[in-house]
Amino acid sequence: MDDIVTYTDEESNSDRYEKMANWRLRNSDTVVLGGYGCFVKVRNGGLVVEYETGHGLGNARVLSFNRGIHKVKKIVILAGSGYISFGAIEWACQQDITIYMLNYDGEFLQVLTPKQTRNARLCYLQYKASESDLGIRIARELITRKTASQLDLPFLMPDIIKRYAESSTWELVKEIAAIRALEGQLAHLYWNTFIGCPIRWDMKSARIVPPHWLSITERLSPLSQSGKHAINPFHAALNFAYALLEAECLRAIYVADLEPSIAFLHASSEQHHSLVFDLMEPFRPVVDDMVLAFFRKNIFSKDDFYQEMTGEVRMNDGLRKYLLTSCRVSAIEVDRLARWVRNTLEGTAT
Repeated sequence: MDDIVTYTDEESNSDRYEKMANWRLRNSDTVVLGGYGCFVKVRNGGLVVEYETGHGLGNARVLSFNRGIHKVKKIVILAGSGYISFGAIEWACQQDITIYMLNYDGEFLQVLTPKQTRNARLCYLQYKASESDLGIRIARELITRKTASQLDLPFLMPDIIKRYAESSTWELVKEIAAIRALEGQLAHLYWNTFIGCPIRWDMKSARIVPPHWLSITERLSPLSQSGKHAINPFHAALNFAYALLEAECLRAIYVADLEPSIAFLHASSEQHHSLVFDLMEPFRPVVDDMVLAFFRKNIFSKDDFYQEMTGEVRMNDGLRKYLLTSCRVSAIEVDRLARWVRNTLEGTAT
């Protein structure tokens, strides 16, 4: 269903996108906060959020939530500056609210969830599985689900990757290094199908935006040799959607009592939440599809995006918020996958 909003000629594009984002969030359990100088605190027993839009030019906005009568389950913060008080964190925990924190670079910072427990026995099982055939079986299942999701995307030619979607293909792969290598081949074929898809601009903007903004370019950025620090609007948007997915997967891992540093498909690391990236894999094609649909639906203006001195692309605040409200993976599905991993470790998966 299309968003139905009204706006005036005096409103900026960022304001219009913010209004559409708020419309999408109506009656939902999620609050997405952008802007500048975002302050989350407790006042008179309620949770109060203050932030400014329009690069801090005095467009202050205030949201208030009272105990027992709010419907909020998630607060997504992607402000460039500000703070969240200890009192606000405690208030959110008491009210069973999870706080997701992203930065302006499209990177996940932290998830603050009241459900963070540790199960020593499960952690032991997870560690042992990561060095056994069970871990390889889990890794194969994650990739099989990912390739199946890729085949569901309407713009992909099935004959390009259909052989990868066959479970028998992955069953022949007996070592994790081989699984990673095969998945890398698939990723190369997959991202090549995006290259050249047009990005829609209004007539004025189409004449003045950088040439490499007119269509989707390759996934790897020359600034990072990875997907980070994107120089193309599509990939910059995709990074933000991935950051929200990353936060959702970490929350699901905590809820399932899994250890985020012990992974199966990706290399385990005490410094990184490696299991998060494992759980993200089956949902990446879903996010890709949503972001691509978002770009096909909207006609952009040059003011919607801007470049840093390095050439890295950023979105205006309203567009960033509208994107995140439009391209969210179902938390229920993420929780279901995390529970499947747990049940597999405990030998109860069906």
